[in-house]
Amino acid sequence: MRLNCHPETLRDLTVGNRCRYSALSVLRNTMVGLRQVDASVIESARGMGMTKTAVLTRIELPLAVLIIMAGLRTSRR
Repeated sequence: MRLNCHPETLRDLTVGNRCRYSALSVLRNTMVGLRQVDASVIESARGMGMTKTAVLTRIELPLAVLIIMAGLRTSRR
């Protein structure tokens, strides 16, 4: 079997690998950011009657946004 070693094909593979690698960094920082939200804050939101989706979008994501942005900044390099 012969591999196609055309420069454009190799460049496309490199871009694809770079995208996968950077997505991993963003995903890791997103998970870390969401795990660092204090459990008492989540419990308070649930006690006020918020759904799980509302807690995620209105409480957890805004509190984790700084760590998520750090992952984006790291993935750019």
